[in-house]
Amino acid sequence: MTPAKSGTLVRAPTSATALESTRFEPHFPSSTHRRFWHFPSFKHRRERIPRMKVQVFIMKINQDCGFFQWLDTKMCSFGKRVVHRLHQRHEQLEAKAKRCQTLVQVEVGKVRAEDEGKIVQLKAEMEQLVNEISNYRKQIEIGDIKMHALKKNYHTIIVCSWIVLMFALCMCLFGGFHNRKAGCNLGHGMLS
Repeated sequence: MTPAKSGTLVRAPTSATALESTRFEPHFPSSTHRRFWHFPSFKHRRERIPRMKVQVFIMKINQDCGFFQWLDTKMCSFGKRVVHRLHQRHEQLEAKAKRCQTLVQVEVGKVRAEDEGKIVQLKAEMEQLVNEISNYRKQIEIGDIKMHALKKNYHTIIVCSWIVLMFALCMCLFGGFHNRKAGCNLGHGMLS
């Protein structure tokens, strides 16, 4: 059972093979969307006729079952005109929606292109900053290496000078007799 337009239930016709028929709503001007019944073995297809620019519902009936029955009654001429105008208005609204959709897509494309340009620019700036940072890090590392080398050289120079000074003092104090006098004379000469 299926509900009709008025809200009452209408029993679906059944065939001799106890198959329940299927309800369809064709979309062509002469039917004004009248619903009809047919059995599953009933073939149908839609075709577009180029001259009329309308879609026609072509029905092919199998030889074994040719059941066809309108569910809705035929509409009056005023109802047909109203339905036709509603369909025209619906098509106009769909066309307007498509135009709006294309406009939105164009605007989105422009914004996307601008954003992609900004992204490319920001990526280039970021790469430049990364290169500058890596250069500064290299300079700092080189400076640290130089500072470490200078500290090492400084320690080496201090240690060497202490060794030379100790060697000189040891030579003065523990050296031979003639060296001692010479060293002492040298020391006295320097003091006076």
